Amino acid sequence: MLQLKNYVRILLVVYLSSCVCSQYQRKGKRNWQKPPLTSAVPLTDEDHEKHLAPLIRKGWMVDRNISVAKMKKDFIFRSFFGAFGFMSHIAMFCEETNHFPEWFNVYKVVKISLSTKHIKTLSQRDITLANYIEQVVGIYQNI
Repeated sequence: MLQLKNYVRILLVVYLSSCVCSQYQRKGKRNWQKPPLTSAVPLTDEDHEKHLAPLIRKGWMVDRNISVAKMKKDFIFRSFFGAFGFMSHIAMFCEETNHFPEWFNVYKVVKISLSTKHIKTLSQRDITLANYIEQVVGIYQNI
């Protein structure tokens, strides 16, 4: 029974990842020009209030005590399958937007850290990625 349950989980993760891939290809994004890295602009104080506050309420932490400001959050899933499916889903969005997280995965835990390294602070790109992550995480937390 346990093997069948794991097999179903694997199939679900593969199916969800393939849906994301086919959606990505249907949009004609394969030859799409990625936004240049120089398009990132640091967040203003007003942006911090407007965009960071909702993410902080959802558990994101902002670390400004280091050379590069970062947003961090840990996600815990029911299984490795859910964690890996989640990471695969986010990877497609990151490739499309040319903005990549630092992340660490052990078994069912995914630790994500977001920052815009070339401007050494947070930008709208980090906010966009964090909001996308929050939209997607619910799909995979019960797999």
